[in-house]
Amino acid sequence: MDTMVAKIICGPDADDMYNFYKGEKDPGLCEKCKTRLKMIPNLNYQVRIKGRDFQNTYDGYYIVSERFKTFCEQGDYFDLSFIPTKTKGYYIFLPQKIYKTSSEIGITYSKLNECCNQHSHVYVTHHLYVRDKDYLQKGDDFIARTEILYGDNSNKHYEIVIGNDTYVKMKDFGLKIQYLADVCSTEYYLQIEPELIRRVEEWKKEQEEKNRMP
Repeated sequence: MDTMVAKIICGPDADDMYNFYKGEKDPGLCEKCKTRLKMIPNLNYQVRIKGRDFQNTYDGYYIVSERFKTFCEQGDYFDLSFIPTKTKGYYIFLPQKIYKTSSEIGITYSKLNECCNQHSHVYVTHHLYVRDKDYLQKGDDFIARTEILYGDNSNKHYEIVIGNDTYVKMKDFGLKIQYLADVCSTEYYLQIEPELIRRVEEWKKEQEEKNRMP
């Protein structure tokens, strides 16, 4: 089995979904700590920089072009959400399919906030990892998202995960996308990276000690 089983894609930065300077408030944030709880698109969003097929807003949303949408429709990729923006030919994009990655391996969390029972910070320390059986269920041609929101506070976001074959198809179609990182099998983690295993175990012990503190 290959060790690099899928890819995370991204794009250039775009303006925030909610403009703080215009008094817009993101209803998906915790009122107290401003940590993201869910993604709620702004239906009045306007795309400032055009000509991009895939771009990320600073606050964690994804904007795609008409051409990206056409690729998905022609390729029979299902369970994808395309919400029209106020700019013709551009959509707020989010897959509904979940690509289940490990919630323990390669990830660090800040302490839980009492106000919302969520972590303000969730960091990927190296790669995202997927169990072999979950990878085999998806195959190599799909478009999905992670179950976990990654990043900091109001900028937390889902990662968009695509199959290795899908990435090739997107490039052949002429889509302008950026390849951010690989998703790796846990087999790779267990066999190739014993040092990371040791670090994760140390981190878990530290977290347990912190949680025992008053």
